[in-house]
Amino acid sequence: MAQEMDQLRAQVSRIDDLRAENLRLNQEGEVLLLEQERLRSMLVRIGELAQRASEARPGAAGETAPDLGS
Repeated sequence: MAQEMDQLRAQVSRIDDLRAENLRLNQEGEVLLLEQERLRSMLVRIGELAQRASEARPGAAGETAPDLGS
């Protein structure tokens, strides 16, 4: 009977450890998802800026650069 109790205690302890690890991993996963979303937003913004820059660049469509009166 004592051996069974020890085994049950060991199993309960292992379950507690796994629950704690699961909680930690879930929290870490949430942080990573937030970081991923932030990086995606940054990439979208960079893409938008690159698109605007290529559209506004003189000569991009065979235009000449404006005379700035040097």
